[in-house]
Amino acid sequence: VIASATISVIVGILAFLVTQTYTTGMAGAAWQSGIASLADGRASFREDAGRLLAAVALIAVIGILVGIITLGVGWFVVLFFSIYVVPAVVLDNYSALPAFRLSSAIAMKRALSTIIIIVLLFAIGFVLALLTLPLAFIPYLGPIIAALVAQAVTAYATLVIVGEYLSARRSPDIIAAAPPR
Repeated sequence: VIASATISVIVGILAFLVTQTYTTGMAGAAWQSGIASLADGRASFREDAGRLLAAVALIAVIGILVGIITLGVGWFVVLFFSIYVVPAVVLDNYSALPAFRLSSAIAMKRALSTIIIIVLLFAIGFVLALLTLPLAFIPYLGPIIAALVAQAVTAYATLVIVGEYLSARRSPDIIAAAPPR
């Protein structure tokens, strides 16, 4: 049982790193050049997976500590400030702590747009979850279609977050607040 759980955790972490580096690398390429390919994602995975794992571990530790102190409410605050960590790691090669600092600076300086992004992405995800709920009753094919829709929402969310990150990272107020890599 322990070996099975360990393997499941390792596979889950690897799948997370693959999906996040691939989609973020491809979204960055799409925004910057208008063209994206799996090669962009593969290059991002090879280059950034280790740093992304460290950044996610840092966010998890901070989130758990703040969540314990605030009875769970602080976890959402940590997530708000860490929304741009993945693009900072994957697109600009920041390590964990500087990526979190940069993400926090962008979230603070662009609080309204960040809140709007979060609310709209949550609303889209919620509506699509409701729309795909009946698919759960279709054997075999239903869960596959629901998973594809969920992945499409995730890819769209990544495009939006990466677009805002790319737009914000070069503005003078963010450059002044940006930590060294």
